[in-house]
Formats: sequence, structure tokens, C-alpha cells
Amino acid sequence: MDKGLPIRSICRALDIIKIINRLRTPTLTEISIAAGLPYPTAFRIVQTLIHEGVIEQEPFRKRYRSTELVKTLSNGFQEDDRLSAGAEQAMHDFTAEYLWPVALVVRVGSLMMVKHSTHSLTSQTLTTYYPGHSVPLLDSASGRAYLAFCNPDEREIVTQGLASRSSPKTEMSLQILTEGGLLSQIREQGYADSVRSQFNQTPGKTSAFAVPVMSGGEVVACLSLIFFDRAMPIADAVDNLLEPLQDLARRIIETPASAR
Repeated sequence: MDKGLPIRSICRALDIIKIINRLRTPTLTEISIAAGLPYPTAFRIVQTLIHEGVIEQEPFRKRYRSTELVKTLSNGFQEDDRLSAGAEQAMHDFTAEYLWPVALVVRVGSLMMVKHSTHSLTSQTLTTYYPGHSVPLLDSASGRAYLAFCNPDEREIVTQGLASRSSPKTEMSLQILTEGGLLSQIREQGYADSVRSQFNQTPGKTSAFAVPVMSGGEVVACLSLIFFDRAMPIADAVDNLLEPLQDLARRIIETPASAR
């Protein structure tokens, strides 16, 4: 037996907890669809999580939510918020000047998670993304930028983990990234993009591009700029806003609160 292979049932249970947190109070059907699992399989996992006390069914509704017990999973973990603290004012200034929202995003496993965003500070957005919101690593601009600029050892670990939970879509995305020269192209141009993003709450209506936030030669986060697809082509967005976004990434690291 290959000791490097993950235990599939544990992966699925963790996925369902993350889905319930992301969707707030989904139905079992919504959980099944979001997890890509047959309904009976999703049902058994949900019942197990209810038995363990980490999720519960809402009274009078067939919807599920996390319980306070989920918080115990983070006991002993002290999150370092210096990066987001140092980024906050600079990000707010950026959106005040350029109007478009930006998000500071970090990698958490196979996802990219929002640490801070300025969506609530502008009308130039369709959705407000709060800290904790996550997007797929392979399909997001921030995820692709992270993979392109992280060190080769970390990239190998991440891509192997993604490959172990393989699906036809994941295999294709991995192949394009790792074998199609896309990562090299991203490093050369200094950014990654996602045109007419399909994984967010307004599929096909927004595009984004992202740059790495580097400290000591290591990527510690990414900055993603999100804009209406109909407002401007991706090429115009990059021409007008790439340098300001890269400057914002440098200022975040230079801010004392984010010194690492």
C-alpha cells in the first residue's frame, strides 16, 4: 500500500465541512452537488458528521450548518495576521483610487482563501467576498499565480496532492499548468489571469488577474484584482492596472505590520 495516498473518506468529510461553511446552510442535495458525490454517499458522511457533533440539521428545515464544535478543530492554532494588518490600509487606498476591488489571498491546502478584501468599499462589484471565502487553486487567478511563483518543492507537493484527488477536469487543468508552459508564461509576464470566472457567485460576469506578494524570495500571498468582464477586456485591465497592483504588493511587504 502506498503510504502517500490520502484516506478518501476523510478527504470527503473535510470537503463537506468546508462546503457547509462556504454555503452557510445548504441542503443535502446542494452538498452532494458541490462535493461531486452521489447523494447516498453525501448522506452517510453528513450523518457521521452529525453523530460527531460538528454539524447539525436546522430545526424545521432540511438544511445543515456547522456547530460550535467545529471551532475546536483550530484549538492551539494562532493565526499570524500581520500580513493582512499591514495590507489593509494600502488595499483601501488602492480601491479608493482605482475603484476596483482587490483581495489578499493565501493558500490553504488545495484552495486559495481570502484574508482581506475591499469589495465592501466600492460599488464596482457584484459580490462581497469576506475573509474565509475560498476559491479553487487550479481555476483561480490567485491560485495559478501562487503555483507559478512558489518554490519548486512546494509546487511539487501541492500538485501531487491535487493529482491524488484526480478528476478529468483536475487532470486537464494540471496538465495545462505543468506541461503546457503556462506556469513559465505566468512567471515571465508577472501575473496570472482568469477570464469570465466560472467558480464564483456570478459565473461568467467577472474576470480577474493576480500578482504574487513576495517576501524574502518566497511567495506569501497573492493579490487579485476583480472587475466586470464587460467593463474592459483583460488586456486593457492588465495594461492599466498591472503596475499599480504590483506596486501595492511591494508596499504591503514594506509596511512594518506585515514584516515577517
